[in-house]
Amino acid sequence: MKRHLIFALAGISLLACSKEQPDSGNSQMEAFPFVAVGHESRYVTTFDGTVLDTSSTLKITSEANDRYQMVLQAAGITQPSTLYTDGTWLYEYGLQGSELDASKVYKKDAAIGDTWQEVIENDTVVNVVSQVDVEVTVPAGTFVVDVVASAEIGTTDSSYVYINENDGIVKQELQVPGFSLLLELYEKNF
Repeated sequence: MKRHLIFALAGISLLACSKEQPDSGNSQMEAFPFVAVGHESRYVTTFDGTVLDTSSTLKITSEANDRYQMVLQAAGITQPSTLYTDGTWLYEYGLQGSELDASKVYKKDAAIGDTWQEVIENDTVVNVVSQVDVEVTVPAGTFVVDVVASAEIGTTDSSYVYINENDGIVKQELQVPGFSLLLELYEKNF
């Protein structure tokens, strides 16, 4: 659940470095249009039922060889990572990571029941697409999303990510013993 907590805390929004979009050419990332240099999302952050602010952001800052640098920022935490795709799955790995230990984030054309399991820092996390094409309303509007439910084996930690291929993460709910965190898309520049 550590990756999910950092992913949630760090942002779930995309900030612009520039207004210009690079020529995507034959990029496999075309499968996930929300991943593009300059894209920025900002989220309303609610901690244990109290709205904190709208400063949680996710920025796509650069690209090289179809590897996109993403920076998540929230609550004084800055978490850089790299995103890439094989055309079907969107993957992420951290600053000290590589493609060998990348985590699956989302699947293009997901179907209910799609399941994947990961070991993250000795914790086993099971992810399941629990809903597809459902409407969710957040401060930025109403979006049609898929819902990915995640649970850490042996704990009561759980996360629900509301995501689609065009807008990215629209909402995330995180429950762990002792606190809850909710991120809702507030605005985006794409």
